[in-house]
Amino acid sequence: MTSQSTKSTTMKQILIAFFAILMTGMSYGQGSKVTGFRDLVWGIHKDSVYSKGVKQKFDKDKGASEANSFVIKDDNLTLGAAKLTKISYHFNNQSRFKKVVMFGNQKYVQDVREILIFKFGRAKSVKDPNANLKVHEWQEGDVSISLTQNKREENFQLIIESNWDLSETYVKNMNVNDIVLEKDQIIGFRDFKWLDKKDSVYLNGEKVQFRLDREADQLNTYYLDAEKLSFGAARLSGISYFFNEDDKLTKVVLTGSADYFDDMKFILNHKFGGAEDENMFGVEMSVTEWVVGDTTLKLANRSEGDGGFSLIIESSRDQTERYIKNTKVTDF
Repeated sequence: MTSQSTKSTTMKQILIAFFAILMTGMSYGQGSKVTGFRDLVWGIHKDSVYSKGVKQKFDKDKGASEANSFVIKDDNLTLGAAKLTKISYHFNNQSRFKKVVMFGNQKYVQDVREILIFKFGRAKSVKDPNANLKVHEWQEGDVSISLTQNKREENFQLIIESNWDLSETYVKNMNVNDIVLEKDQIIGFRDFKWLDKKDSVYLNGEKVQFRLDREADQLNTYYLDAEKLSFGAARLSGISYFFNEDDKLTKVVLTGSADYFDDMKFILNHKFGGAEDENMFGVEMSVTEWVVGDTTLKLANRSEGDGGFSLIIESSRDQTERYIKNTKVTDF
């Protein structure tokens, strides 16, 4: 067995063990008592929340340090017998609900503690970061709950946060099949195989219409109008298809924002093991490389300009084909 195969096998064993642990946590989380907050269930889109049949309107929380934080005008600022000063609703980058933060005066902190103990039992941990702060923490499946009492400011903060999106991301990233494998060889991308002729590709009985990218730096660069711009949990800004001078597919390039670089690297490490090479080009760019048979994958992370990543998937099968032709010349 080669060192690459050994490394790949070891990486996959580690990931499988991690995935088993993750799924155990997810199963527990799905049985959690905490499925959301009031009319918001975890993962609901901000524009899909209704209260008493009326679409809920959210206003930007100008006092929040995190992006995608909102408040509700005329919100019900009570929790049991406790009176609150504010409730802040937090959404992830896809505008899906994942956290609620409640604020109140210190005189109501005992009421909130009673509520939490009644629902979840004694706190899992109690911390004193400094003389003025006391933090009580609970864990309910994949939902974490923390109650922070600030004695100096005479207030409290209650945070209830779900990790449903983290679990969902791992599941998506461990089940990516866009890069087509056959007997440990990469044979293409999605529905396209290496060396497919551009004008001879059909899907569901219809000819695929590749569009020429007139702004591309390289000749014979094409794209598809109705492309699925996702790769596991990563969102893409574009997918380009490159054909050689004989109009045969040899390369695919995926691009996206730097926010999804870690997802891309996780997916590739999971599928192909730890990368053999990672090269730095100053502070502007790093390139991580995998070689799988006659296909090379290069994941570039750029910091200059708008930044972002590029995943280049390139086959040398056409070069092999040319070499074979050149070894069978009988003209002389």
